[in-house]
Order: sequence, then structure tokens, then C-alpha cells
Amino acid sequence: MEAKRATRGKKLHYGWLVMAACGLIQLGDIGIFSNCGGVFIQPVCDELGFARADFQLYMSIITLTMALTMPLAQRILTRVNLRTLVSACVALECLAFGMMSQYDSVYGWYISGLVLGLGHAYLTYLLLPYLLNNWFKVRYGLALGLACCCSTLGGAIFSPVTGWLIGSFGWRNAYIILAVCAFIIAFPSAAIILRREPEEKGLKPYGEGMAPEEHENEAIIPSDRGFTLGQAVRSPLFWCCGVFVIGLALTCDFLNYISSLAYTLGFPVETGSMIQSLVLWAAVLGDPISGSLRDRFGAGTAIGSLMTLGILGLLIIRLSGGVAVLVCIGAFLFGLGFSLLNMAPPLLVKQVVGEKEYGRIYSYIASLLTLASASAAFIYGKIYDLHQSYDWALVFAIVSLTVSVLISLYIQRRTKGLWTGAAEAKEEK
Repeated sequence: MEAKRATRGKKLHYGWLVMAACGLIQLGDIGIFSNCGGVFIQPVCDELGFARADFQLYMSIITLTMALTMPLAQRILTRVNLRTLVSACVALECLAFGMMSQYDSVYGWYISGLVLGLGHAYLTYLLLPYLLNNWFKVRYGLALGLACCCSTLGGAIFSPVTGWLIGSFGWRNAYIILAVCAFIIAFPSAAIILRREPEEKGLKPYGEGMAPEEHENEAIIPSDRGFTLGQAVRSPLFWCCGVFVIGLALTCDFLNYISSLAYTLGFPVETGSMIQSLVLWAAVLGDPISGSLRDRFGAGTAIGSLMTLGILGLLIIRLSGGVAVLVCIGAFLFGLGFSLLNMAPPLLVKQVVGEKEYGRIYSYIASLLTLASASAAFIYGKIYDLHQSYDWALVFAIVSLTVSVLISLYIQRRTKGLWTGAAEAKEEK
């Protein structure tokens, strides 16, 4: 009875509220601004007469700005007031997105793209790994997975909503409505809930002091163990992480061509959109699944399992012969692998470099991930132009993901117990 009363009396650790706040920021930021931006391409270009390549350049500006500013952004993130910085980023991004409703020149979108890129540098790949790493000594994978899935959930929900808003109220009003929605979702979480360290609430990180049997097989890396940035760049494992994220990013960007691929297989446009949506809903499930697998069996097992399912899904689509059921099964499995785009890089990098300068080192890997995503559109476009088919683009995605799986298995073998056991001394030499 006393044990039951003690269990009931336990308060929810504030780290879980920080995780929820991070998730809401992802939902409002990436879920709306990134995942719904493409819905505006046709109506804006048709009304204002822009060439699609000229208009879509603003998306490239977002990506390149992110990639170039992430290392500096990570240093600023660790030095200034966190809530002020994140709140300002959310507010400026909402303003930049809402201002798109007022533009008549394509250069307006370029200016907004620059602002969105600066905000994304903090809020996309950097904020979650850095902040949740401070708050969670155990269940870090689950917390990261739950927060990451919110960005995909936002895209799955708001993409069709965006189409309805444009059809009902016009694209200009749709920009304003979505900017207001993003502000309502993300700003209170950033301004009220976020805290950089558990000490600000008089707490310790979740799981600190927990008995080993309470966190199953999850290894805890002490905060003073790990590579410095200089040591990391001299390690082949660091560069393996770089190749890993390039392959992962190139594969995951194939999501943008799933609906077009479905059309070439004989499906109507509406069905192609539904198949692409199925990938996103599978990714919503994949993030917490991969996080839980990481906490129980390690990052290598979690990443390898879901990426293998992603490869299987792409193979099923490639060999489906246009059979709808097979294409849907393949899309769902690919979605489970796609979920690793935000999850796998921080998990794998943490396993390789340890805790000492994890955030600083990860910012460079995140920049490389962003650059790879930016180049994917050009690569897939060239492959299609050469073959007038997405078949070889699909093969390229399969090969890219296979390379990433093999590298993740190699990294797992080389880093087992690296920062939690005697292997550390050998790797630091």
C-alpha cells in the first residue's frame, strides 16, 4: 500500500513538459512553415505569373541559410537567454510567413525565406537534441521521438487544411491564418514553459540517480566523457556520421516525389496525395517507436531496424507493378524509415562523440544534413530528366539508404561501450 501511495504521489517531471513544449514548437514551425509551403506554389505562381523555379528559390534560400548559420547558431543557443531567443525566432518566423500574403514580387519571398532560414537554424535540428539532452539522462530517445513526431504530425494535419484554406479564402488569407495558428501553437510554449537546465526549476535531469534496473539496458554517458570538436574531426567515425546523414537525407527527400511516382504508375493525382500522406502518418508512429527501441536496445538497433523497413518499403513500391495495395504497404514502410530523418542523426552522433561537446559537434553534422537535403531536389530532377521516369530515382533512394544502414551498423560495432566503458581510452588516442 505504501509503495502504491508513493507512486501516486510522484509528480510529473518537468522535463516531460519541456518535451511537450518542444513538440508544439516543432508542430507550429516545421509542421506548418516547412511542410505546407509547397501547397502555395501553384496558386501563387498562377496568380502572379512567377516561374516555378524562381518562386521555389525561396525554399532553397531557407535551406542554405540554415546550413551556413547552424554552427554559429549552436554557440548562440548555449549563451543567451533560451526563452527569449526561441520566442523571438517563433515570432519572427510567424511574421515572415504572414508577410508572404502581402507580396507581389518574388523578391519578397526571398526576404521571408532568409528570415525563416535564420529561425529554422535554431528551431529545427539544433533545439531538440540540445535541450532534451539537458533534461533527460534516461528515456532520451523516447522524449526526442515524441517531440520529433510533432513536426510530421503538423504536416499530415495542416497540408490538407492548407489546401482547403486556399480554396475557401484564397492564398493570401491562407498565409495569414496559418501564421496566426503557428503563433498560437508555438509561442506560449517557447515563452512560458521552456527552461534550459533542470536546475532552473530546482530539479535534476530525469533519470539521474536512478538505479540501473530502473532504466533497463539504456546506457548513461557521463557529461564529462566524449570527444572535443578537434578530436572528433580527426576520427573516421565522425566522417562516417557525415556519410550516414547524406545518404539518409537523399533518401528521405524522395518523399517529395512519391505523389508524382504514383501518378506515373497510373494513379490519379488525389490518390498520389493520399499515398504521400500515408508516408507522413507512418513517420508519426516511427519517431516514438525508434526512440523507445533506442532506449531499450541502443541507437544502432533502432536505426538499423527502421531503415531496413524503409528499404523494404521502397523495394515493394519498385516491384509493385502499380498494384495499389502493394504501393500503400511500401509507402507505410518507407514512412517508418523516413521518421529517422530528425531522429537518427542526433542519436548516432551522440553515440559516436559522447557528451563533452555533443551540441557543438552535432551542429556541423546538422549543417551537412541540410546541405544534402538541398541538393536532393537537383539530383532527383536530373535523374528524371535523363530517364523520363522515377524508376531510377527510386533505385538511387534505395542505394542511398542501404549505404546509410551499412554505415550505422559499422558505427554501432565500433562504438559499443565507447563512452561508458574501457573502450573510451582506445578511441581517444
